[in-house]
Amino acid sequence: MAATGAPSFEALRTRAARGDAEAAFQLAAYHGSGQARMRGIPRDEQVAAQYYMQACAAGHTEAAFNVGMCYHTGSGVEKSVEKAVEHYRIAASNGHLEAQKSLVNCYATGAGVSADPAMAARYCRLAAEQGDADMMLATAQRFSTGSGFAQDEDKAVHFYKRAAAGGHEQARQILDGRAQTSFRLDTPWG
Repeated sequence: MAATGAPSFEALRTRAARGDAEAAFQLAAYHGSGQARMRGIPRDEQVAAQYYMQACAAGHTEAAFNVGMCYHTGSGVEKSVEKAVEHYRIAASNGHLEAQKSLVNCYATGAGVSADPAMAARYCRLAAEQGDADMMLATAQRFSTGSGFAQDEDKAVHFYKRAAAGGHEQARQILDGRAQTSFRLDTPWG
């Protein structure tokens, strides 16, 4: 019997068959995580991937990211980093933070795409703008070194400050180090 408020497994199947993206997504999660096992349905990564693809085709952003993960790891589908990137792009275009971060890595390393520092920097900044402190630090470093962006110390400091305000200790240490260096260089007594 389904928990109060939770749709039954059969109700989800019916809704998914009618094209309900959220129902397909929930079924994918059930099959992929093994939660359906409680209802006598074994874990099945292939079925999970199919439901994720169905939900993705119906416009479900989280499903698009999960399809990317399936292709990236070969979970329920034949491994294809190129197809993973394709689905990460779909999710990232809808503001999915983890998809943006995955694309940073793909473009930085050339996984599934040609290495492209400018595209890695673009997705890095998009993730930073969503408040991810690690991506703020990475964006600051990219501005500081000119990796994918035109070198711009003012923008680097801006993102270092945002990362530090977000609790990123390394960003705080970098700012402290810059302040000490700047102080030493600006004082006439040396």
